Amino acid sequence: MHSSVFNDVKTRVSQDRVEVFRSRLRVTRGWKCYFRPFFLVAFFLVALFFLRLAISVTSFLFAKSRVTQNFVNKKVWSLVISFFGAPRSNT
Repeated sequence: MHSSVFNDVKTRVSQDRVEVFRSRLRVTRGWKCYFRPFFLVAFFLVALFFLRLAISVTSFLFAKSRVTQNFVNKKVWSLVISFFGAPRSNT
């Protein structure tokens, strides 16, 4: 008799857990589901702003420095070649 009572309680508890999960799922499908994409878009826009700020500060520093852009291009190109290898010729 004890085992049947235990099984009934166990079944009831598992059904309650399923119902709680389903109710939480219903809540996340409501207005809160639009809340997460808002934060993702806001994070993306803030990251884009800081990237643009870093690019503008870097270009301003290059404009004020004595290092020419040609020198920087040669250094960047040599880094690219050392990392990826020399480009192949079509001939």
